[in-house]
Amino acid sequence: MSLLRICRRLVLSVVLFTVLTPFVASLAVFWAMPGNASLPATCALIFGSAVVGGEYPGPAMERRMAAAIGLYKEGKVQRLILSGGRLGTTDLSEADVMRTVALEAGIPEVDLLHEPEARSTWENLVFSRPIAEKQCESTVAVSDGYHLARIRLLARRQGWAVSTFPSHNRPQASIFIWNVLREIAGIVYYGLFMDVLVPLAPGFQT
Repeated sequence: MSLLRICRRLVLSVVLFTVLTPFVASLAVFWAMPGNASLPATCALIFGSAVVGGEYPGPAMERRMAAAIGLYKEGKVQRLILSGGRLGTTDLSEADVMRTVALEAGIPEVDLLHEPEARSTWENLVFSRPIAEKQCESTVAVSDGYHLARIRLLARRQGWAVSTFPSHNRPQASIFIWNVLREIAGIVYYGLFMDVLVPLAPGFQT
């Protein structure tokens, strides 16, 4: 085989990989959006998100908590695992803010399990798993639909079988598109184990 032919095949392979990898990741993100929740479950694991003004839930947190609270009040879950640490200099963790939201919604404190250290989706799973294994017979992960594919991917990498449930509402179109693109990049990054070689800052991984 000539050197020219080898170079052509190599270039074609690189082009196909560059095109197909994001395409497959895109399919994964959209395929996972409806969730695959196995309900009823003992616990719902809610993934933290931005806190506004140091103490108020941001829009994503409100969406995720509304979905989890709905599951609780419908009797589809018995406890909520609130997972999220501090990003920046805020006094309250994401879990602290979610706890306030849950209490204001009338959920008894005894049914709230607190995980205030995680600063990324990976850590949400790592730090919540011991709680879930001790307190829950089954766990469903609750987050925005665009986030569910990455949750499922990372949970599989950690050997943890969790089902997923999406928040009821989507953000406005521009924010939704940005988050979908971000999740596609995340699927590529974690799917190819790039995190082993190039760890990202916690804020990007949320």
